[in-house]
Amino acid sequence: MKDLDFLLEKVKDRPTMHLGHADINSLYAFLSGFSIAKIQLNAEIMKEEKHFGDSTFRYSI
Repeated sequence: MKDLDFLLEKVKDRPTMHLGHADINSLYAFLSGFSIAKIQLNAEIMKEEKHFGDSTFRYSI
């Protein structure tokens, strides 16, 4: 969870730098890409990250 918390803090501090646009759709796409990258690198997927590909997933900043 440390990686995800660190990443979200960086995005929260400068959202347009990391997302392009500071909106929920950009955040969702960013987090989905983060999850896919972890899968491709065979990194451990935390339970909080497993829902990024699910269209019902909601995250509050």
